[in-house]
Amino acid sequence: MAYATLPKERITGRSIDLRPADVGDAEFVLALRLDPALNRHLNATAPAVEPQREWIQRCRADPGQYYFVIENK
Repeated sequence: MAYATLPKERITGRSIDLRPADVGDAEFVLALRLDPALNRHLNATAPAVEPQREWIQRCRADPGQYYFVIENK
């Protein structure tokens, strides 16, 4: 399934970077969203990877949406 090229770029900080989420991050993001110790500030979701991939694709295609993965340096 093709999706739009992400117009947003990596944001580099002193101790973290924010990089645009990609469909390859779907399993990682889903694991975070399903972990009760980590998800108290996240929206509930079904325990399935494909809907997460589709959601990331929709975010990437919408110029008004920003969805990043935080990376420690």
